[in-house]
Amino acid sequence: MQGANTAVFLGTATAGRRTMRPALITTILLLTAFLVTAPWARQPLPAFPVFVPVYNTAVIVLDLLTVVLLMAHLRKLKDPAFLALVCGYIFTPVLAVAHALAFPGAFVEGSLIGGEQTTAWLFMCWHNFFPVFFIGYAVLRKWGAASVIKKSVSRKTVILAVASTLALALGIVLLTTLGAHLLPPLMQGNRYSSPLTSLILTLGWVVYFVALMLLASFTGFRRVIDAWLAVVLIASMISMALSGILVDARYELGFYLGRIYGLLAASFVISVLLREAITMYGLVTSTADTLRRSEQRFRTLTDVVPQLIWSNDERGKPVYFNQRWYEYTGLSFDQSVNDWKMALHPEEAQAIIRQWQTALAGQMAFNAEYRLRRADGAFRWHIVRNAPLFGSNGQLAGWFGSATDIHELKALQQQKEDFIGIASHELKTPVTSLRVYTEMLQEKFEAAGNREYAAFMEKMNVQVDRLTDLIRDLLDTTRITDGQLSLNMEPFDLNDLINERVEEIQRLSARHYLQFSPNGAGVITADRERISQVLTNLLSNAVKYSPQGGNVMISTRSTAHAVTVTVADRGIGIPDQAQGHVFDRFYRVHSAQTQTYPGLGLGLYISSEIVRRHGGKIAVESREGAGATFRFSIPYGKAKT
Repeated sequence: MQGANTAVFLGTATAGRRTMRPALITTILLLTAFLVTAPWARQPLPAFPVFVPVYNTAVIVLDLLTVVLLMAHLRKLKDPAFLALVCGYIFTPVLAVAHALAFPGAFVEGSLIGGEQTTAWLFMCWHNFFPVFFIGYAVLRKWGAASVIKKSVSRKTVILAVASTLALALGIVLLTTLGAHLLPPLMQGNRYSSPLTSLILTLGWVVYFVALMLLASFTGFRRVIDAWLAVVLIASMISMALSGILVDARYELGFYLGRIYGLLAASFVISVLLREAITMYGLVTSTADTLRRSEQRFRTLTDVVPQLIWSNDERGKPVYFNQRWYEYTGLSFDQSVNDWKMALHPEEAQAIIRQWQTALAGQMAFNAEYRLRRADGAFRWHIVRNAPLFGSNGQLAGWFGSATDIHELKALQQQKEDFIGIASHELKTPVTSLRVYTEMLQEKFEAAGNREYAAFMEKMNVQVDRLTDLIRDLLDTTRITDGQLSLNMEPFDLNDLINERVEEIQRLSARHYLQFSPNGAGVITADRERISQVLTNLLSNAVKYSPQGGNVMISTRSTAHAVTVTVADRGIGIPDQAQGHVFDRFYRVHSAQTQTYPGLGLGLYISSEIVRRHGGKIAVESREGAGATFRFSIPYGKAKT
């Protein structure tokens, strides 16, 4: 059997040499046995009327079991062709019951139902109508293969088809029993005396042959079940030939052999279906055992890791917690399921619950940092992730979450922030004093005519300015982290500010040409110094990362609510994998080209935070080796344009 959902079913299993070989061997054996026994078909044998009800009972049991197994295929595959087979195997038991009850001498001296001709007519109708359902199967298979839109069988259609089949079978039973006197005679005693008998049997044999040809033509025996249905038709044709066409009377050798072939015909499909069911049961058992072992390994793995781990169903209800969760929170399973909010810090609980409900409604990953209560009542910081799990059909199947303790990391990070803040503040005063002293010395050297020492002081001033910028960036980083980055909002002309920064940066590099193309903008309400800081950072980067020189294009574009500033260079560019991180704190692009450029990776982080605090957006587009384009937008606010 195949591994996919429907491929394990006989109805969809593709026929190959290995699967076709048993059907072919069975067909050869059937035909060989027929050729050997056919010459003795008219050999008289003792009469055993009870043989017929025994044979019919076996056929009824086999056909009803076949119906049950075919219905399983029909429910799973929703294939209309299988509905035709189901109806065929429902039709035969009804006529088989009536045939057994009507057979003379089987239970009483005469017949339990009907008259002298009832049995013969029931036999004819039984075997002549049965291949019609196979024709229906073949036609529906061809129709299904040719149809672009695959139509499935509804429950209403199944009920209607089964009811119609039962109505047909019962109608035939009523006609051949209560209306037997209306039908022409087919037998005289135990002998087939009427030419009509041979005609009807021959016609039925032709119907079987047509069904076999259509099955071969429309299905090509591409599926395993197609091959075995062909074997059923061949066995049924042999059965009709031996029990009706090649004999003159009941209780001849062909009479008995024909019914044995009929019994074989009834057993082929169910035998293959049962073998398939056993194989599927083994597959299910093996899969269940594999799942149990996998679950045990999963539980063992989740119990030994230091993280808190849990899973939720598709509605978000917790269904599993690892041992570490119970040890950390001190909650039982029922408490964890019903009162998991007890583990949240009161100051963060409502915000966390809202964020989780938003992720749940949108089937999006949940990521947050918050405090979780320990069993002793202490709260520790954790980074929490809860990811949605989707099935093969794309439907949400559940959630898988984890919480990693970052309390010590959080404390170290806070210590680092405190150190940076303190160090920056402590350095600011001496650096300012250093700047004043170098300027004074430069002026004295220039006044004394000592140009060499004055040049040294000028270079020292440049380095002091770099140190001042570094201290400013560190201070800004601390303010951003603490949420203390204040903005002094005032109206100013953005184009004038851009022109100032362009002129300033242009003086620092003769190899670059900075070209500003204003298109709108004008007066906005923002923090002029902070926006100037963003512009200086973007323009400096454009020059720094364009070592070969070239043009740096600056432009503005206005919309109804905001102005967008674009800075584009033709420098070394940014790799794709780095573009999502360039605005992260302390992030620097790592490549052979960028190793020679100094910096802490704070400029773009601070710029992005300044833009964000203004309610704007910043983004980058780049291709490595082809330059980079940065854009940021600032809302107009209350400014007059």
